[in-house]
Amino acid sequence: ALGDLTSGAYDIEFDVYIEENYIGYFNLMHHHPCDGDQAIQVYLQATNTGQPGGSTIVSNGHGSVPAGGAEAFDIPCYWNDWMHFRIRVDIDNDVAEFYFNGQFLHTWQWSLESFANPDYSDGTLGGIDFFPPVNANNSRYYVDNVVFSVVPGNETLVDDSFEEYAVGSKIATASNAAGHAWWTTWSQEAGGTNDGTVSDAYASEGVN
Repeated sequence: ALGDLTSGAYDIEFDVYIEENYIGYFNLMHHHPCDGDQAIQVYLQATNTGQPGGSTIVSNGHGSVPAGGAEAFDIPCYWNDWMHFRIRVDIDNDVAEFYFNGQFLHTWQWSLESFANPDYSDGTLGGIDFFPPVNANNSRYYVDNVVFSVVPGNETLVDDSFEEYAVGSKIATASNAAGHAWWTTWSQEAGGTNDGTVSDAYASEGVN
């Protein structure tokens, strides 16, 4: 949860690791909880039109990204390697930028829904969602070093390396117990079946 912000500029950064034959997905939402108004959707190691009934196809070396329009660009992502993402959202100027492993890939009008659906036009920044995409039962991936900061000045609002949580714990439950209010679940039920699990199988930095 990023606060349903209506002004300012922000960077959202994190690392992702995907094992062979698995895929991942995340989106940025204009509002949290999301009501269908994703600002960007990112399919990792996969291609997906994002449309109802569409299939998600495993595709190493690719990732399809609707942002300001259907399938706006492709990400050259690969299995068994940590990938770094940075998304800059400038609400005041209604623009967003997407960076992959330090390389600028795309810019779009922030207030647009990911498929440019006019019914969801909104400049708010609500949250980021790490979630399995529809029609993809082979979705499993690891996230590390989540940082949310203000631009300019780099004032850090969220900095989570998962090191303070117990392995095997549920992230929304563990982070709330540690006094952090930023992790929750799609159903708003911490500890439920869609609550992410803290793991030490892979780590970009540290252990968890």
